[in-house]
Amino acid sequence: MAKLPQAHHARMLSLTAAEWIDPEIGFQHYEAVDKIGMTPEEQEHMGMQVAQHLQKGFLSVVLRLAIESGVTPWSVLERYQKLWDRYFDGSAISVTKLGPKEARAELVGFPMARIGYIQTGVGGIMRGVTELVAKRVYVQRVPKLSSETTLTYRVSWV
Repeated sequence: MAKLPQAHHARMLSLTAAEWIDPEIGFQHYEAVDKIGMTPEEQEHMGMQVAQHLQKGFLSVVLRLAIESGVTPWSVLERYQKLWDRYFDGSAISVTKLGPKEARAELVGFPMARIGYIQTGVGGIMRGVTELVAKRVYVQRVPKLSSETTLTYRVSWV
């Protein structure tokens, strides 16, 4: 909380898991987290922890349906937008098949894309979610296709 502006402390401490937060507070929070100085590995790990949390709720239903119908990483990738809509208000995810075990995921219209912690953390979420159905997943951000409001990742798996 030391890096978060004092004006937002009370609101952040009063949040419950079921409520939406004002985008400005979200920006301030993630910018503060970005200033903490976590390594990229720590940031990715935080994203993977978010994915583990997601699988306990909405994602568990999606995965159960996917498993019943023959699960593959594509089953998960095709549901990224539905998952995103559940937890974020605004922006969109597009997944493009590049090969049998490779895709490009583009998150567009996302104002927090400029925050370094978010760039790495979202990649960690994608890795964590996709690893639920693949032995090993590799997620790399593609800076030349990213911008202040767009995050682009290459996702591959074995």
